[in-house]
Amino acid sequence: LKNYMERIGIRRILEEHIDFGVISPYRAQVHYLRHLLKKEPFFRPCRRLITVHTVDGFQGQERDVIMISLVRANEKGQIGFRAPGFFIAFNPETGKMVSLRYAGTDMIYNKEGFDFNWFRAMDNDKRDYLPTTVKKQAFDWKQATDKKSVTITTSLEATVGSGTQKVVLPFDVTYTVYANGTVDVDATFKAGNDFNLPRLGLQVALNPTLEQVEWYGRGPIENYWDRKNAAYVGLYKNTVTGMEEAYVRAQSMGNRDDVRWLTLKSLDNQGIRITSKDHLNFSALHFTDPELWELTYGHDLDNIRRAEVILNLDCIQRGIGNGSCGPGPRPHYEIEKNKNYSYSFRIENAK
Repeated sequence: LKNYMERIGIRRILEEHIDFGVISPYRAQVHYLRHLLKKEPFFRPCRRLITVHTVDGFQGQERDVIMISLVRANEKGQIGFRAPGFFIAFNPETGKMVSLRYAGTDMIYNKEGFDFNWFRAMDNDKRDYLPTTVKKQAFDWKQATDKKSVTITTSLEATVGSGTQKVVLPFDVTYTVYANGTVDVDATFKAGNDFNLPRLGLQVALNPTLEQVEWYGRGPIENYWDRKNAAYVGLYKNTVTGMEEAYVRAQSMGNRDDVRWLTLKSLDNQGIRITSKDHLNFSALHFTDPELWELTYGHDLDNIRRAEVILNLDCIQRGIGNGSCGPGPRPHYEIEKNKNYSYSFRIENAK
């Protein structure tokens, strides 16, 4: 261990978050080695970082592992947390997740982690995208006393539009990060008296290789809150490209309702699994909703298709109604004003 660290250099380990571990089936051996490491002068610069974690081993047996790891802001102003085979980072200025790495592969594309998403436009619910800003109100993180998890809390405020169309929506997103790479996400949206948006959810840009989609929820066809009686709950598979719809007028598409869990994987079976605490809606496409509505013609989708996967995870969407030729959604399918909406989901390595 000392020879390895000498080759890399203590300074590089501290500055670049290089982690490694020593694992043994004998708990006493691991703790004795930790004692020796802390006494060794060579390890003095990172002595406080030497910790022992309990992990799941072969056939479910617990193993203790010594980890030398660092939790601090790096030179780019990010807060990063690392464990064996896992790394996650946040931008404390925006509150946004900017990296989620399993086995060296980043699931987040271009640092575009979970962000507020409200827009949806279709023939039954025509509307234009309004300029949207999201400001961080608070950002904090706290490590558990057992050092097996970290909780990141963010409070944000979205402002949609201006003047008479202005909607201000505070929302909170809390991330609980565990040493095994699991991330629990809890979000609460606070609809006020001025609320008139069609959806409340989070959007993330994912690695372009995550093209294979599987979900347990309503399908296989596109479905919505008030359009799902013919979409039965089951286990379905598709590709991100295959979830596109052939509409004459380009518009929001691909939603799946009442989803319990979904996975997005590459052809070599690497990716993420998202499990809802209750139910959620999702869509996975190579477009954003504003891009689709601005395009107009469905046969031009190739002109705006992105490489990355745009994943929408919705807490709620209003019904789509019959606005293209009749009334809007029934009152039961509207998002209410002056009400808080919350949902939770878990992110894991889909290995």
